[in-house]
Amino acid sequence: MWLAQHSCPALPRVFDVSRRGYVMEELTELPMNVLDWNAVRLELVRILEEHVWSRACDTDAEWSNFVSYLGNLGRTWAPDVEPVLVGMAHDLLGPEFHLISQCLAHGDPTASNVMLRTTGGLVLVDPDPTTYMPSSREVDLGKMLMSAWGYETLRFGWGRCWDEF
Repeated sequence: MWLAQHSCPALPRVFDVSRRGYVMEELTELPMNVLDWNAVRLELVRILEEHVWSRACDTDAEWSNFVSYLGNLGRTWAPDVEPVLVGMAHDLLGPEFHLISQCLAHGDPTASNVMLRTTGGLVLVDPDPTTYMPSSREVDLGKMLMSAWGYETLRFGWGRCWDEF
């Protein structure tokens, strides 16, 4: 399990791992109506910088996996856009893909993946380690921007999470 292998204060504590799953610490949902989302965002960046991004990456993203992922996305959601997505990836990232600085990354630090420990500290749940995207700080920041631009509003009907980034 990725969580057990990458134990750190930014992630939930895992107490036991078995073939059927794992047992982790009890967490509480964030109270959406009373939070200062900008303070949450700043704390998440601090936690990620200190405990996640400072660690070496244990996977290596492959260019072919990334292009395949984009192609599948295009075919699933907008078949007419698929060639454009793949073409943009080749034009914008192709020659420099191997230069992306990789580190350990959460993979999905959106506002909907933030919870509270019973002690009150923030913790990131539901990590998404992949081999189709570079494991990098920039990918994590991009996912945080999704929240700033209204991902949770569209998906769950929440109010805006991060007004300023």
